[in-house]
Amino acid sequence: RRAAFGLLHALGGVELIEALAPRLECLSSFSAGERALLARALARDLNAPWTSSVGRLFDAVAALLGLSLRSDYEAEAALRLELCARGSERDAYPLPLLEPGGGEPPQLDWAPLIRALLADLEAGSERGLVAARFHRALAAGIVGLARWAKQPLVLLAGGCFQNARLLEEISRGLGEAGFRVAWPRELPPNDGGLALGQLVGSAWAQERAACV
Repeated sequence: RRAAFGLLHALGGVELIEALAPRLECLSSFSAGERALLARALARDLNAPWTSSVGRLFDAVAALLGLSLRSDYEAEAALRLELCARGSERDAYPLPLLEPGGGEPPQLDWAPLIRALLADLEAGSERGLVAARFHRALAAGIVGLARWAKQPLVLLAGGCFQNARLLEEISRGLGEAGFRVAWPRELPPNDGGLALGQLVGSAWAQERAACV
């Protein structure tokens, strides 16, 4: 719910949050005083770091849908969102690619996605369809990034790719766009694989040092 609060604050400030609070459990679960305190912290960048983690986007969307306001275990919100997704439609929320220029890497703009998602919730759309459109938006966004990078092989790694629906949609979309796709098969794609990679890197560094 704090991730959702932060996204909505970045999207429309206190005015948007207070307008949506009566209709969204993730906001109404905070008291008015708590909402004011969180808004002040965000406005002052106090204990409110920015993140590029897609995992936090999953947390926020799960909270907006009322699936998970607090997580009792790692990736609970993301898991609930994955299991909620229903529907075979191929339409997706907008997730445009922004190219800032000046040598900076492109970024996926989450703001149009959240606006469209809120409009669907306001219209009474079924949560499973909303969750499915969110997954498809991420898949389409990754394909867009791959087209920008213009590399024939795309490696999918990170905790988000424990999500079977996301992995399937992205790998299918990349394949249809002509890319070769690879992902972890014998090792976990998240911190478990990272830890093994660190061990291998450390052993390699020690081996090199011993040869000097």
